Amino acid sequence: MKHYVGNLDSAQFQPFPHPADPSLSAGEFAWIKEDRVSFWRANESNMPQVAPYPFLREEIIHVLEGAVQIEIEGGETISLKEGDVASFDKGLNSTWTFTFPFTKLSVLAD
Repeated sequence: MKHYVGNLDSAQFQPFPHPADPSLSAGEFAWIKEDRVSFWRANESNMPQVAPYPFLREEIIHVLEGAVQIEIEGGETISLKEGDVASFDKGLNSTWTFTFPFTKLSVLAD
């Protein structure tokens, strides 16, 4: 049986290309367990303050630093700050407005 341990201070971050235009940056990430659990972080130099975010998979988010306003298509807005945890279903379209620096832990479902 395997186990995976992530440490934010020693994580090896790499650039995260923007899904719609790989020539643009969308912050940076570091896998804890490949394709399932990762750290993701952004600041004003590598990410727009407001950005669309389609949930391509079910995702659980734990905000480690900063804050974000997540506007779900259809009108609801969710405010998350450091320490908050939220779960989102696959297929939701959203727009994120960040308070930088921002760091999250993401757990992605199949």
